[in-house]
Amino acid sequence: MKPYLSFIKIAFLLLVAGFYTSCKKAPSSDETPTPTGPVTTREINTWIVDSLRYYYYWADALPLSPDLSLSPKSFFSSVKNGSDRFSTLYLPGDASTYTASSRSTYGFDYSTIIEPSSQKAVGLVKLVIDQSPAARSGLKRGDYITRINGTTITETNAAELQQQLLTQSNIKITLADLQNGQFTERAPIDLLTGITLNQPITSKVMVAGSVKVGYLYINDFIAGQREDMQGKMLALKNSGITELIIDLRYNLGGDVSAAAALCAMIAPNIQSNTAFIKYTGNRNGGTRIESFAEAATYNGGPAFTNYRAAAPALSRVYLIGTGATASAAEVVINNLKPYISVIFIGEKTIGKDEAAFTIADLRTPKRIEWEMLPIVYKIANAAGTGNYSSGLLPDYTINEMAALPLKPIGDATDPLIAAAIRSASGLAVVSINDKSLSSSTKPLQVLTDTRLIQAQQSIVITHR
Repeated sequence: MKPYLSFIKIAFLLLVAGFYTSCKKAPSSDETPTPTGPVTTREINTWIVDSLRYYYYWADALPLSPDLSLSPKSFFSSVKNGSDRFSTLYLPGDASTYTASSRSTYGFDYSTIIEPSSQKAVGLVKLVIDQSPAARSGLKRGDYITRINGTTITETNAAELQQQLLTQSNIKITLADLQNGQFTERAPIDLLTGITLNQPITSKVMVAGSVKVGYLYINDFIAGQREDMQGKMLALKNSGITELIIDLRYNLGGDVSAAAALCAMIAPNIQSNTAFIKYTGNRNGGTRIESFAEAATYNGGPAFTNYRAAAPALSRVYLIGTGATASAAEVVINNLKPYISVIFIGEKTIGKDEAAFTIADLRTPKRIEWEMLPIVYKIANAAGTGNYSSGLLPDYTINEMAALPLKPIGDATDPLIAAAIRSASGLAVVSINDKSLSSSTKPLQVLTDTRLIQAQQSIVITHR
């Protein structure tokens, strides 16, 4: 049966409800008549499964007689395919149906680690969003957290305290300074949840001997940043760079048009109709290939010729990623490979080789408030290479926490950036345990990581 919803919303997102850029009429034949009266659980669940039967990548494996009496969240979980890690159902405006994140509430991400010199469990601040509650309270990348809500972090309570931070609307954290293996605590900081804005793109030129290396740190892929990205790439080109580092270590993905725009300014010798990405869906979705121009200029943004005008002459590109690099950021790594030598430095990515679009009920009157992002496609690059659900493996495995304290984003002595600069300069790339970068030859023990939680929830979103 084809779904009876009147429209599907289709947009580039980072799994954030409410930001939609276009809509498409759903199949109209064999539509079920719109019910009347109060909306029931059975009606909601019928809408869910009917939609999935048409669009879902694993539509043919859906149960024939699912239990329509379950709550919508439980029902969605019961019919999802066992291979499906990322499809989600949510109720806009109901925070309990979303996965909480410290970035969306306080504006920072952290890992709980066993600090090598003290052997104590502490929080290590990895990312602080500009103009966020955390930034306004003075938090910085590399800060250590010893207490949450007055409770000292330990190996046994690290996950519980992290959950408090992710779910409470206000939190008290205690920062501490480390010297000679001893922590000295500062006065506690009270944080209130608030709105956080997207992290601006960081751009700079680094000089290594006679080599000029361009550097971009991109925290998210947002459609509205395409102009800024194009401007920064043009400035790097005009500065005379011959090497380029793209830092995607915390990039959860987002808008594929922004990812495609970046690739259009890196890949040499491409034309507007050069293939960029391949989507393979179920028998209804079929297979489609989208060009660089189609993907990069979707719903506005600079013209393809403007992207090409900003492209520096490159024979290779250095990409930095970690276990928090996901979805559209992985598309950049994988989809550049048919066109340019990609040197990937960091850690194995999360492995999201699937795409979704948002399905919502836009009938008048609207019946179903729930919305969902079901997986509808498997994705691959122009050479047909995909199937990286286990993650993309780096050419050089280096943990950014191999050198503590953490360096600021864009610092040339950061282990990942330093490795790229060394390679660009013709020097040997340092290993994860190189003593010039690490205070310990033992792998750092990580207990929890808020950024990885968010990475698990991101999905590559397509607009068709």
